[in-house]
Amino acid sequence: MKEKQEQIVMRISFWSGVVFALAELIMAIFSKSQSVLADTVYDSTELVVIGLTIYIIPLFYKPVTEKHPFGYAQLESIVILLKGFMFIAVMMALIMNNVQIMLNGGNDIDHMQVSLFETILTCFSALILLILMRINKKVTSPTVDVEIYGWKIDVFSSIGVSLAFFQSSFLGHTPLSCISPYFDQIVAIVLALGMMKEPIQMIGESFRSLMLLSPDEKEVAKIKSISSSVLDNYPYDPVFYDITTTGRKMWISIYFTTRIDMMSYTELEVANRELKIALQEEYEDCFVELVPNVLANKEE
Repeated sequence: MKEKQEQIVMRISFWSGVVFALAELIMAIFSKSQSVLADTVYDSTELVVIGLTIYIIPLFYKPVTEKHPFGYAQLESIVILLKGFMFIAVMMALIMNNVQIMLNGGNDIDHMQVSLFETILTCFSALILLILMRINKKVTSPTVDVEIYGWKIDVFSSIGVSLAFFQSSFLGHTPLSCISPYFDQIVAIVLALGMMKEPIQMIGESFRSLMLLSPDEKEVAKIKSISSSVLDNYPYDPVFYDITTTGRKMWISIYFTTRIDMMSYTELEVANRELKIALQEEYEDCFVELVPNVLANKEE
């Protein structure tokens, strides 16, 4: 069920992206706007990755096996990493292209026309975003989260570009009229720089996942807090947390000492089950195990 819902989200995003990219391409050719072209290239690049993601989503739901101890979770991290590097490469190329246009004297366009187009784009982007967010309430997935974040960026960037071009349409009658030929390139460069924040974050998180590193300190503190609230009811004292994340999956091993001489295996199983339920409310795809005294004995 989750797999189907995730594919629905990605397919809606893909076909909506196709329509948006075509509309932006037509507008970019018609208006000769570098800002609209930046949006077109960004959206087209994203379509390639979304198409690849739709194809491999079924692999994310395959169970862990001896041959694949982490399942195919790392494949998701590789796709997100690829997406991040592709975005950065595309945005850098767009920035260099616009700098070159500015050095050659800029480019005059119909600012009001671009503003109206971006306003229409904002309305449709917001509609798609609301649809995806509604479906996403039933799906927990890094891939879907990244996709929805991308649509949020589209909405806010379209609003910003629309307002900027609306205001710039009055530059011709002011002392700032000399900026008019360069305004489109300036907006395109600012837009490209703003879009680079997301892929840089993607790359950082994907590298952590591929290296099987623990999550950031905030997440570790949350895991410890949830675990402590459960283990306080048992004679177990956590001494070390071994937390590994890769893709959407998380493995949590909690090494502990006991305050009693005899440990009940049944009680340990109950504690492990309760701990798993508590942590899976926050981290759906996590595996939890309580490991008695192993690490403490090694340190002694």
